[in-house]
Amino acid sequence: NFVSKKKKYLFTLDLEGGTWISSSTVSGAFDLQPDQLGRMIGDGVLYFCEDGGSGSDIHGRDVMTGQYYTIVTGDGYDSETTGLAFSPDNMFMYVAFQ
Repeated sequence: NFVSKKKKYLFTLDLEGGTWISSSTVSGAFDLQPDQLGRMIGDGVLYFCEDGGSGSDIHGRDVMTGQYYTIVTGDGYDSETTGLAFSPDNMFMYVAFQ
């Protein structure tokens, strides 16, 4: 998966099938632009940091159903979320506000 910030699309690649799909990042859970992507192995959720000003959040998207979730809200921070990472055992998510 990758995000085009200029075109405002999320692209999901199927490397085995040689196909891809795209979905807009303008509507839905995102108030700002998705930036960094992260995924824990085996949980089926693609996680996003939002790029922008106040209210930048961390969202998740279930890759099987397409349903969006807000994982962390950035209320009260005047910056964007960044540094999305997971512990090796997938028990902890790390994120920073810059």
